[in-house]
Amino acid sequence: MLSKKLMMAPSGIDYPTGENGLNTIQDFVDGTMGDIRRAAISEDGKHVYAIATDLDHVAVINVEDPANMSLVSIYTSAALDGASGIETYGDYIFVIVGAPSYHMVSINVANPSNLVQVDISSSSSQTFYNDSHTVIKDKIIYTANLTNYVSAIDVSNPSNLDILDSFDIIAGDRLMGICISDSNNLYIGSEANDRIITVNAQDPANLVYDTYHNSTMYDHIDNLVYSEGLVYSQRYRYTAISGTPDYPGGAYTYLQGLTEEHSGQNTVTFNLLGSTAFVISNARRYAYDVSDPTVMVGGYVDKSMNYISYCNVVRDSIMFVLGLNSITSIDIS
Repeated sequence: MLSKKLMMAPSGIDYPTGENGLNTIQDFVDGTMGDIRRAAISEDGKHVYAIATDLDHVAVINVEDPANMSLVSIYTSAALDGASGIETYGDYIFVIVGAPSYHMVSINVANPSNLVQVDISSSSSQTFYNDSHTVIKDKIIYTANLTNYVSAIDVSNPSNLDILDSFDIIAGDRLMGICISDSNNLYIGSEANDRIITVNAQDPANLVYDTYHNSTMYDHIDNLVYSEGLVYSQRYRYTAISGTPDYPGGAYTYLQGLTEEHSGQNTVTFNLLGSTAFVISNARRYAYDVSDPTVMVGGYVDKSMNYISYCNVVRDSIMFVLGLNSITSIDIS
């Protein structure tokens, strides 16, 4: 949820190669967690729910104390075979499942030690597909995936998951990354066509394709984050943070891109907190001051990662980076 990603502006990072920030608090490793590619954090910030592409389960990790993380439980179900996306609100998590089932599963997590499956949505290979990217707002989960489909699913009643709309974006090819603005515009990355696509979601039951903007800086785009009228994007192997004004049909304003080779590291996770953007690659950590999006500064912080980095969630001044059988807590205060 974006509200958790934008809680505060970190301090204490000396750009571009400061030693004050991005310190590892703990590397927690458990071989039963699997190849974690997507994760969500509970609203109280005490638990991270992680899904692995190679296993049909959800791992529940206690992160209340980031220096003493622990595995609470693993919930396994055949209904989770092919899990590719996850969101949370209240006492529920919602897992998007691709092949072979193509559905969404709602799970009650009120007791982290005893997860309970609540509902399975109708099957749709267009709405639910492999490598789904998701965002949640007002109890509506929006998804974008490799089939070029953008969808809206009402999860306000976890016992009755309802697909509101699903349509093919002709202008898109291999959709990667999605975020939503304050005015309910969806911004979606097209990994193959080097573009950011805008979809009007004022009525979630009637999603409307609006426009798109091409740029070489969106080449292999993978992650998008919205903040205060701007959309920030991150590319495969490179940092490329850029912004667009938040209104339907508006002309995009390309602000700036930063092309910094991640030492050949092609697995990168990205997030934005306040006026600082963080990029964590397989081996390196980067921090960028984006307080003025037209003059962004920063770069490599001399600290390596011990484990592969696929995704992240944030609580206050802690970033939790997840990967193969691992979760790393990083101090970004």
